[in-house]
Amino acid sequence: MLSISGFIVFFYVIYNLAQSYESLLTISNVKSIFLFPFFTLVFLPVLYFIVVYMKYEDVFINLRRYKFIDEKRKKKIKTAIIIYGNLNLSRLDKAKKVIIFNKRELQNETNIYKYIKSEITND
Repeated sequence: MLSISGFIVFFYVIYNLAQSYESLLTISNVKSIFLFPFFTLVFLPVLYFIVVYMKYEDVFINLRRYKFIDEKRKKKIKTAIIIYGNLNLSRLDKAKKVIIFNKRELQNETNIYKYIKSEITND
C-alpha cells in the first residue's frame, strides 16, 4: 500500500513538472532540492568521527579498569593504540580484543609499541 501511494505521488510530481516546469525549476526550488543531499553528505563524516570517538573511549575504559598495569605503561599503550589504530574501525576493534584478552602480554611485553602494532595492523 505504501509503495502504491509513493508511485502515485511520484507520477503526480512528474505530471505537474511536465505541465508547468517553469514554476518548479526556480532557483529557490533547486536550492531546496539539493540542500538535503548536501546536508547528508556533510553529516556522514561527523557520524564516522563520533563512532571512532566511541570506539576509542570503549578501548580506553577497558584499559583504565586494570589496576595491575601502572599508569606510565597505560599511557604507552594508549599512545600505541592511537598511533596504529588511527581512524580504522577494524583496528580499533582488534585493539579492544587485545585489551580484553591479552592482559598478560600487555603487562609483560618489553616493546609495547611493536606488540600493539603486530596485533592490530595485521589486516
